[in-house]
Amino acid sequence: MLKNEILVLHEKRVNERTSVMQDVQRIHQICKGFLDGFSAVHIVCSYDARAVEKVALSRNLTFHKVNVWRDRKGAIRFFFHLFYLICSIRYAVGLLRKNRNISVVTNLMNHQTHGFLGVFLSKLCGRKSVVRVSNDVESAIFVCRRKYGKLLGMIYEMFIHPIERLTLDKADIVVTVSSMILEKYPQYKNKVLIRPVLIPALDQHCHRTFREKPQGKHFRLLFVGRLEPGKGVETLLDAVADLRDVKCFIVGDGSLKSTLEERTRKLGIKHLVEFYGFLPQERVFELMEKTDSLVLPSLNEYMSNVVVEAAAIGLPIIASNVRGIEYLVRDGETAILFSKGNVDELRRKILFLKENSVVGERIRRNAKEFVCGNYSDSVAETRAQELLYALVRS
Repeated sequence: MLKNEILVLHEKRVNERTSVMQDVQRIHQICKGFLDGFSAVHIVCSYDARAVEKVALSRNLTFHKVNVWRDRKGAIRFFFHLFYLICSIRYAVGLLRKNRNISVVTNLMNHQTHGFLGVFLSKLCGRKSVVRVSNDVESAIFVCRRKYGKLLGMIYEMFIHPIERLTLDKADIVVTVSSMILEKYPQYKNKVLIRPVLIPALDQHCHRTFREKPQGKHFRLLFVGRLEPGKGVETLLDAVADLRDVKCFIVGDGSLKSTLEERTRKLGIKHLVEFYGFLPQERVFELMEKTDSLVLPSLNEYMSNVVVEAAAIGLPIIASNVRGIEYLVRDGETAILFSKGNVDELRRKILFLKENSVVGERIRRNAKEFVCGNYSDSVAETRAQELLYALVRS
């Protein structure tokens, strides 16, 4: 074990159960990827992150809570966010100056903000920096406009590109889950490590044999994700409206849940759509084993864990052709893709998979082979260890 410690910058997201699970999953990634390589891990976090704190402490990570406040909505959230960043800088600088054993600074969330902060702090205090890229600029702009309004979204868009470029330029190592960043910045290829995302319980699904699906009179579709703008659930519901022998299971919570439930009533498909709300991961896996296809109709996506999970289980995937998904799958080989937002095309793809079981069988076997060969814990941990030793010894 290296006699070095690492500082992780994090910000608790909107206080929803789904985001708590995502936070816990990120903590898992930090543990599996970094804990074995460092003598201590410090997580600096804000908001009321008790679930994250509990997981961190259970894994012997040092948890530093900068400040706690309730989540705000609209433009005022932007200023609370700035206040948090200032508090984080102040706290982290004090921690780095007091603890000389901390040799690396990294981020758990957006590289455009927390990655930038990590690079700034590492240069200020003479440390190494690892920038984790977990989203693309387009997705960040979309989220900013939705959270803070159009005006602040436009201001954010003006600065986000130069901030991202500066962050990647000054970082010692950049870790990303796909090669998308190299398309935009090929000059940084020597410092970029493409490391598969770590997904709990993925290995156990990779080692399981395919199960026969229980037969029923309906073709069963599954959606798993946040019920928020940009996830494209409306496209899925509209596509299902004219497919009376198809049932749809919606797993997840979010601000659009009541709106989507009302949409099913207006479309006359309330009896064909079931909203499960938030479910533990074990229950999600059980549903994957009982349904016929995962549908991911996202309008923007950088890296979809649910696609990897479904592929490992052997569930055929129908997904929109957004960039983040196209990097994970190949149309016609490991998934079936459709043009994002195109209801008619999605409907045709669902019917095609429903009526061509041989194609579905080939797709799910190809997807499982690809995911288990590239995204298993053992593969990800090996690459993470190579990164850490190279960084600390440089």
